Amino acid sequence: ELRDLTPIKSKYGKSMRFIGEIFNTGTDAIGYPAAKVTFYDSAGTAVDSGTCASLIRVLPANDKVPCSFSIFKSLDWATYKIEVTPFAPSFQGDVADIGITDIKFTPKRGYKPDTLEGKLTNKSTFKAKNVWAIVSLYDANKKIVGADSTLVAGNDLEAGQAGLFSAKVYEVAGTPDSYRVIAIGYS
Repeated sequence: ELRDLTPIKSKYGKSMRFIGEIFNTGTDAIGYPAAKVTFYDSAGTAVDSGTCASLIRVLPANDKVPCSFSIFKSLDWATYKIEVTPFAPSFQGDVADIGITDIKFTPKRGYKPDTLEGKLTNKSTFKAKNVWAIVSLYDANKKIVGADSTLVAGNDLEAGQAGLFSAKVYEVAGTPDSYRVIAIGYS
């Protein structure tokens, strides 16, 4: 299910970004989690839609991942409907075991964004390809207020190799109080 869907009005142009978290409430892993969100005006007419998605290929049971999307057609909406259709994972390779260390959070200062930096280490016995750090920022009530995804330096990590990441969250829906980092990589 998609929880805590939060709008963030763009400071530039006429668009709105949404962030939320997809929770796997089932007992089995799901593949490529996503939620379709359709927006309606006060008369019930669909005016825009988007897909809240993440880069993760396999989401284990009882886990969550941030997702985001933007709408551009209409910012004048009254309600929305969320549709989540879970799929069994179709990924045929191996999910890498990626360690996360040396995390440093730097809050927004002036025009500089909230930043999370750290180190990812491939603990697997195989080369991890396209290694990403997926970050979530939470307010004091543990509600998601920002998210970003960034590739590790070098994109891929050989077995035992480490690489640095730096995620920058430019637009947030509230004041960050805590964070979560998920690292993904695949054979």
